[in-house]
Amino acid sequence: AESMRVLTEATTRQLAEIRQSVTEQLHQAVEQQMQTSFQRVLEQFSSMQKAMGEVQAMTAQISDIKKIFSNVKTRGGWGEAQLRGILEDILPPEAYESNVRLGKGNEVVEFAIHMPVRGAIQPLLPIDSKFPTESYERLLNAIEESDSAAEKMARKSLESVVRLEARKIATKYIHPPQTAEFAVIYLPTDGLYTEVARIPGLIDEI
Repeated sequence: AESMRVLTEATTRQLAEIRQSVTEQLHQAVEQQMQTSFQRVLEQFSSMQKAMGEVQAMTAQISDIKKIFSNVKTRGGWGEAQLRGILEDILPPEAYESNVRLGKGNEVVEFAIHMPVRGAIQPLLPIDSKFPTESYERLLNAIEESDSAAEKMARKSLESVVRLEARKIATKYIHPPQTAEFAVIYLPTDGLYTEVARIPGLIDEI
């Protein structure tokens, strides 16, 4: 009987120790898992904050760019600089001129290319950059807001502005035989050119 009691007490003590050990291990495992999960949440939150900061910085940059291009002279200078870069990349210096006076009115065109034709006189090809930002931005905003009526009006406005600028270029800069019988209007962004090209018949007419 005494042996049985001792064995029972020993078994009970061992079970208690095992239970305590298992409880401690479970507690440690849960605590470790919680710490890991919490650390992961903190890292994700930190990444999200960083991403939000980058978005805010980008938004501020876009706002700054809009402010810059709200000035007509700045827009024109940017388009002219872009056009100059293209000409410098593809043509030798003697193949074109900048700020050329044309016609009886001595109208100054941004650039003119010497046309490679036979004869004593090489006519000039006038090139002028245009950036109708207001009309283009109205169109983009209307498309973004899915406002079909506003989009239609903005597209019509863009068409009118481009037609007007083309008419000005034709009147001011096309003076054969000093120039070729046509000129080039340069649109400084792919997006702007794409929207102009979408207007039926516009490019062919101008």
